[in-house]
Amino acid sequence: MAQKKALTFSEEKGFKIITYEKWSIWHTPDDKLLPHTFLSYIADQGPRLVINSVRTTSADSIQRIYNKPKTRKTDEKLLAASTLTAFSELSAEIIVRSYRSGALKYG
Repeated sequence: MAQKKALTFSEEKGFKIITYEKWSIWHTPDDKLLPHTFLSYIADQGPRLVINSVRTTSADSIQRIYNKPKTRKTDEKLLAASTLTAFSELSAEIIVRSYRSGALKYG
C-alpha cells in the first residue's frame, strides 16, 4: 500500500491560501460578529446552549447562534435552560453522531 506524502508548502505560499487571506492576523481570527449564544460541536453530555453575556466572539470550533431581532431575553434564557432537560439529551442521542469515547457531535 502506498504511503501518503505529507502536504507541505513554504510560509510565503501558506499566506496566499484563501484561509489565511480572510484574516489580517491568521492565528487570531475575529470577524467582529457577536453571537447571542454558543453551542459546542462535540460534547460528552447533552447539548448545552450558553448565553453570550460577556459579548465575545469564538473560534469556529463552537457553533455561533444569532437570534432574530425581536427575540426577548426571557425566551433566550428559557431556550438555554431547555437544553438541560432529559428530553434534550435523549433527542441528541438519537439524531447526532456518536463516537466510541461517548462524545456526541452536533451540527
